[in-house]
Amino acid sequence: MSSNVISVKTSNMETNIYYSLSGNGEETLVIIPGSIGASDIEFSYLIQDVPDHLRIVTFHLRGLGRSKPPQTRECPLDFYYKDADDCAAIMESLGFEKYSVLGFCDGGVSAMILAAKYPTRVQKLILLATRSYNTEKELAILNQLKNVESDFDPKVLKDYVKVYGDIVTVQQCFTSYLNTHSILLRNAQGLCQSELSKIQSPTLILHGENDPITPVIHAHYQRENIPRSQLYIIPGGHHFIQHQFPDKFVKFLQAYLLQDTVIRWETI
Repeated sequence: MSSNVISVKTSNMETNIYYSLSGNGEETLVIIPGSIGASDIEFSYLIQDVPDHLRIVTFHLRGLGRSKPPQTRECPLDFYYKDADDCAAIMESLGFEKYSVLGFCDGGVSAMILAAKYPTRVQKLILLATRSYNTEKELAILNQLKNVESDFDPKVLKDYVKVYGDIVTVQQCFTSYLNTHSILLRNAQGLCQSELSKIQSPTLILHGENDPITPVIHAHYQRENIPRSQLYIIPGGHHFIQHQFPDKFVKFLQAYLLQDTVIRWETI
């Protein structure tokens, strides 16, 4: 795995983005992380042993993790769109004209925007534990995690501290994220619903049946509104499916990306 910092310019604003490139296969996958995550940490199992014929790009969103400056992320109301443009700029700077995209949790919102806005670039779209809209219910679930030290899963928090350096910075970034979602809901401003019908790439929606953070109803909404989409509900699956079932997840992903096959989870 090679890691570096790349300077990208979107919306007349230049920023440094920390990224990693793993594997040397002919099929390229870029992973957009969740809320305040870093995709090399959230998918560490996958990039430690990249399947043959696959090449994976992971990165830290602007103002998060090692993508500095800014020192801490301020979430503007259009941050999902900015993250989508950043991802497109990263891949263009790295010389990738066509690629598949995996969006995890909030990263899936930006992944849908990316696929809708750049249809000729995105070959396949994978949505993992992804939300599509906000209601009071969704915001209440997020607010149950508002104190990162006491409410986050200890392993997840430990991973975040590795890239942020301290809990205080993790808390600042997550609080900013929650505040933005409160404003979006108050303004009745959607996340990306208007983009779903514009998505042209084949789309796989992967969701745990017992996801406590992103209710499975979001996966059904995506299936109903994204053309050429397939929905697969993981039996017994929670939010971090890639941590809960690492071996199965890698094999499932590999079959879809390299063989265009959705294999039965129970047979893996």
